[in-house]
Amino acid sequence: KPIPTKPGQEKDDTDLFIDSDQFPPGTVEIEIVFISQMGDIFNRPMLAENITEGIIKKIEVTRSRIAEYPSQKTAAIEFTDTGIHIYGLTTLCGDMITKLGGSVLESRHPMISEEELIQNDPDVIFVIYRSREEEDMARSRFSDSDSELRDLTAVKNGRVYGIPFRDTEAAAVHTAGGLSRISHGLYPDLWNK
Repeated sequence: KPIPTKPGQEKDDTDLFIDSDQFPPGTVEIEIVFISQMGDIFNRPMLAENITEGIIKKIEVTRSRIAEYPSQKTAAIEFTDTGIHIYGLTTLCGDMITKLGGSVLESRHPMISEEELIQNDPDVIFVIYRSREEEDMARSRFSDSDSELRDLTAVKNGRVYGIPFRDTEAAAVHTAGGLSRISHGLYPDLWNK
């Protein structure tokens, strides 16, 4: 959305674009540091410590249980007006997948085509959404009888999972929730025992 530069100034038609290459990679460690710092700022260090310990424990518990599981080829994507955005290794979502033993689908570009997704044929797909409407729209993209996406291994095996954007990027206190959703998607039978 266009942003006014001064209070009371009318919005103009100038869009603000941020070059995501200028941001440092997203990692679970950065989220832990942020939560700890917020705990100090708001004089809640014990609450922050409990949250960060939960994040660390989720990773440790998952890693301790997956020794016999093969790495899952995983795509984290978001359908946008301009195409399919891929969340790779330098994103928080990609870091979470890697820390939980998954193999993240990478691209040299932030966007991929349906053909590239089909060619890579992931075992698991996480569809990142910002609203319920986006989640519903994404589900229809995989189930539409005219879509070639319905032939993906992840779709055939029922391994396409929605995950809220708030759990995957600058997640802070939602990091543990994101890790939990990803862990359950990567290893559903591990958690259904």
